[in-house]
Amino acid sequence: MKQIDSLICPNPDRPFLLDLGMAASVLCAWFTLQGFAPTIAAAGEELRLAVHTSAWQLQWPLGPWIIALVALSLSWIRCRYLGAGPQIQERLQRATLLTALLLALRLIALWPPFTYVFPFLTILWSPHALWAICLVFLGYVHLPITNTDASKHSDLYIAGGILAVCVPVYALYTLYFCQITMIHGDEGQYLRVTQSLLQDGDMNLTNNLSNEQTNEFHVTGFAVHKAPASPKGKVHSVHPIGLSVALMPAYQWGLAHWNNPRLTTALFMALLASLCVPLIFLWLSALGAERWAALLATAIMASTGPFFYFTNQLFPEIPALMISLIALVALVHWQVPGGTYRSWGPWELPALGLLTLLLCCLPFFHARYAPLGLFCGAGVLLQAWHSQRRPFALVLIGGIVALGVYALISFHYAFSNDWMGPFRPGNAWKEGALDIATWPLSLPGHWLHMNKGILNSSPIYFFALFGLLVLGRLRDRRLLVAIGLYGATAAINGLHPEWEFGFCFPARFLMTALPVLVLGIAWGLPILLRSATTVFFAAVALAISFESVLSTLLLTEVGYDGRNLLGRSINHFYPLQQHFFASGQQGMPLLDFSFFALLLAALFFVHAYFRPEHSRQRLATIALAALLPFIWSKSDALAARLPNQALSPYMAGLNPGRAIDKPSPLQFVVPLRLTNDGARQADGSLLAQPNTTAATQVNSSILSIPLLHIPHPGLYLLKFPGLSVSAPDGQVTGHLAISHGYTVQAVSLWATRSSYPLIGGQVNGEFPIIIEVDQPSVHYIYAEYSGYGELAMHKIYATFIPRQFHPHITEINRYAHDDEEGPIKAGAHFPNLPKGHYRVRFNLKGSTFGSFFERNPIPIKTAVYASSGDPDHLQNMVYQWFGTERYNWITARSPNYLRPLKEGVHPPWWLSIPYAADQVRELRFVLPYPQDVWLILHYDGPEEIDLTDIVLYRETFTDL
Repeated sequence: MKQIDSLICPNPDRPFLLDLGMAASVLCAWFTLQGFAPTIAAAGEELRLAVHTSAWQLQWPLGPWIIALVALSLSWIRCRYLGAGPQIQERLQRATLLTALLLALRLIALWPPFTYVFPFLTILWSPHALWAICLVFLGYVHLPITNTDASKHSDLYIAGGILAVCVPVYALYTLYFCQITMIHGDEGQYLRVTQSLLQDGDMNLTNNLSNEQTNEFHVTGFAVHKAPASPKGKVHSVHPIGLSVALMPAYQWGLAHWNNPRLTTALFMALLASLCVPLIFLWLSALGAERWAALLATAIMASTGPFFYFTNQLFPEIPALMISLIALVALVHWQVPGGTYRSWGPWELPALGLLTLLLCCLPFFHARYAPLGLFCGAGVLLQAWHSQRRPFALVLIGGIVALGVYALISFHYAFSNDWMGPFRPGNAWKEGALDIATWPLSLPGHWLHMNKGILNSSPIYFFALFGLLVLGRLRDRRLLVAIGLYGATAAINGLHPEWEFGFCFPARFLMTALPVLVLGIAWGLPILLRSATTVFFAAVALAISFESVLSTLLLTEVGYDGRNLLGRSINHFYPLQQHFFASGQQGMPLLDFSFFALLLAALFFVHAYFRPEHSRQRLATIALAALLPFIWSKSDALAARLPNQALSPYMAGLNPGRAIDKPSPLQFVVPLRLTNDGARQADGSLLAQPNTTAATQVNSSILSIPLLHIPHPGLYLLKFPGLSVSAPDGQVTGHLAISHGYTVQAVSLWATRSSYPLIGGQVNGEFPIIIEVDQPSVHYIYAEYSGYGELAMHKIYATFIPRQFHPHITEINRYAHDDEEGPIKAGAHFPNLPKGHYRVRFNLKGSTFGSFFERNPIPIKTAVYASSGDPDHLQNMVYQWFGTERYNWITARSPNYLRPLKEGVHPPWWLSIPYAADQVRELRFVLPYPQDVWLILHYDGPEEIDLTDIVLYRETFTDL
């Protein structure tokens, strides 16, 4: 027994290499269990989960493995050469013990009765738990416990380094974002006012509504949000003018140099966002947070939502946040315990004037920022009152405030002929736009809303609440600053009945309150780091938060309104969405609020309140917290959320008396979306005829999945009952085309398309089509009419099989391509290629970064043509393809025209993104029978691109 205790309990006398070996062993055991790739089964009527493992296959994720290897190597180096042996060894032992305990719980979770009582244990089988375990060995073992250097100069150097990282990262993200995402919500409203200010010198939008003017910064028309109090004959935007004025230089420069004002305005916002990050670090450090905690909290804010989402969004939150942070940093000496007046030397009066001017700008960005300006302005006034040059300081501040009020009232008169302007209900927003009765729903909703709440999209901020409770125990003025700042921002935002803030990324309403949240994280981290267990919990939350950002990066359009949150892989292992309320909630979400409040209280009491001698109370609290999901889920109202909002299609069904199988197929109907009135029938079906319908695209349906919104990885079976063509045998009546891409067609037609010809005599039954999806993407189902014969379509049925298949790839042939100057026109011919699954890779190289700055860069076109008919006709189709339109869908009015079996139209900038260039380089296709095949590529743009070779691979599936 003593021998077992000596292995389990931390022991400084144990050989370090033994501890290192034990740590490596438990990590390898965790990685080994990943190979079972379990499926989680869930009941539909209650929170009841079961883990079903599959046959073991080797899985060794590179990212977590690198973190674990670095952590263990660093442990050995620090112990061997840097004299940190005892501290490192104890923490390594505790991390190893935690991993061993979690391994045991992971295995126990295979027993369904255990997961019935503790359903959250299924998370231990998720990749998030793997990342978290590796982060425990890196963070818990190696993060410093105390500051090593507290000099102000070091903080400035660190802040400079943060800015040097944030500017290029946010700028690169903005370049990518503006290429694949159109502006949404109120962004276009702000840019239209900016355009009017530059072109007409006023904010009257009456003569700024033409399509040409809209297309200057947008890809589609949109209605103006007209203020009800607009003077007669004028159209004033309901949105404040401050942001539009701030964007004017960037808009003008972008229009003149790149013909892309939307991009330059977004880059300007990214620059402001980059400035916010070092400012918040300086504020946290000056408030007394541990430097490493301040740096880590700042990094968390900068790399997760909501801040990361809004770094390039054209909303007033980023400028307001930056102004408030400038004031908070400048006046931080008033916010620390015992803080008092500190002179700014000869620059005090100019600094006070500048701060006052910036704060006076806040009401111009939005009326809801007036309380924030007053809150920060109190500090400015306090600094001026204690200044050695008090009379001059007060006169300066008073003069600037007077000018600011005069400018604001003048704007109000120009806006609405009313000195209160948008501050008066009914002038800009309807009566009742501010209602304190909204608070019981909005204030919890900021955290607990299913699509917009910060805890669902970025659960790492749960620990911000813990840190604020810890800060509250100190009972000093920093707590008052946090309460006042949150009240002036989030609480004010929650007064509006539309507190969700419209169509935008999650948690916009907490953007200006982020300093309070990050302060909580910075204050909570030192206590969380005392325990390997809490580090593990925080690391799981951080992994989920990073996944939210990653899923938005992969498909930005679906990140709006949090429509991608259910599709995150964490929901394959645990129905996280069940813990949040949907938009239909009317009153205060008491059950949700109480659930998270009790979890927070348990975390606080166990790790910040109970003393070591309170072991029984600590164990009782832990037991209660562990039972909370089980107890909470017994509510009928909350259990009803499972099938409606929380159960991922990747979960298998859990039914009494039935064995757990693979996830069940999901069947749904895809509505027709007809694009040609001449083909529309009274019952909504499609009938294209030569005399009434032009040769064009006649249907453009979006393949939208229930709950997930867009197709996620798996197989999709599409059926078209009632599809028929009446044309002579061999004539092409049209095509069905399935496109998948990373943006909506309103932005561009960049996509990969599979085309299926509708040939007379060859369209029978339901015309089934099977497509495989590798990653979340936007899919359209097009129907094209050639003008010959009749084409009828009634419905589209879809079946989603949530399984991923991993092929074995074998190279068949490689065709070298000679470099030539000028446009690239290349092709490789394969006669009588056998049936099977194939992949072609066009190996391209060259610098394409400049195409990021173009609104519509000339795309790289690739295609696969296949036919078992006349080889000469196939070759004519290939030659004709090289002359087709790059951007728009063009229909050839011909009974013999065939589209490529597979076609890719993609911008060249993909080649500049590491590990993403396959979006352009590769096409996958299936031959149901032997056919002649052409593999072709065309690029005639300005980028210097070279094609080295064309490689054909065969794909073999063993798990179909």
